Amino acid sequence: MVKSFGCYDGWYEVKGGLRKYIQNSIHGGRVYLNPKIALKENHKSFQDYDGVSLYPSAMYRLCKEKGIPIGKINLITSKDFLGYDWYIVRIKITKINKIQDIPLIGIKNSDGVIKYSNDIPTEILYVDKITLEDLINFNQIEYEFIDGIYWNEGYNKKLGELILNLHTARKKYKKDNPPKAEMIKLIMNSIYGKTIQRSFEIKTVIKDLDSYENYIFNNLGLLMGHHVYDKYCKIKLKSYDETYGLNYIGGMILSMSKRQMNEVFDIA
Repeated sequence: MVKSFGCYDGWYEVKGGLRKYIQNSIHGGRVYLNPKIALKENHKSFQDYDGVSLYPSAMYRLCKEKGIPIGKINLITSKDFLGYDWYIVRIKITKINKIQDIPLIGIKNSDGVIKYSNDIPTEILYVDKITLEDLINFNQIEYEFIDGIYWNEGYNKKLGELILNLHTARKKYKKDNPPKAEMIKLIMNSIYGKTIQRSFEIKTVIKDLDSYENYIFNNLGLLMGHHVYDKYCKIKLKSYDETYGLNYIGGMILSMSKRQMNEVFDIA
């Protein structure tokens, strides 16, 4: 559907080291509880705010304001990169001039857990255009530029048109045909999910002798080899990184969805 609608026109898939560089700029969603109210009993009423179709709305807003960058990816050779259509850069934050009650700066530790803090990170950060703009806008950061990549050949806005059509259809079927509406919701979220698939390292799986054959059958396309021992079977699966991906587009969608939340956090 996405390809036939023209959304893929001008997109370049990536793999290997370039894909890994981009992947470092992608952080998952967040759950945050203000420490001021954590572990405290409160008998007052609460209002729960939830974004409607957060990822589809992020895709629509991306294409309404700019679009998905097209063309080849280039290496940034100048510190004057802020005007490029899209970029992903490594930076070192040197100063934070505005503190947020709900911190926006997220650092991923060795366990993959993201910690949000108002402290100046000691780590080098990988950030895309939206994330850097938000850090400048909401935290008024100062930073040192290290290196980066950029796109600067225009945009494809077709994804926004497709999402608007799907969202309108879902709204129509919500009352008359809920299963169909739910299917459309899954399609919209899958458009995002497909682009953000990340590569997997080679992994080893241990299965008991009663279940290993069935596991091998279900994972035959990834099988690199296996060895049967007295009480178990050791199975080796290959990496997905032999294929190309569009993780920079998934990262854009995720960053725009965070911006929509950051705007509310900033007001709060």
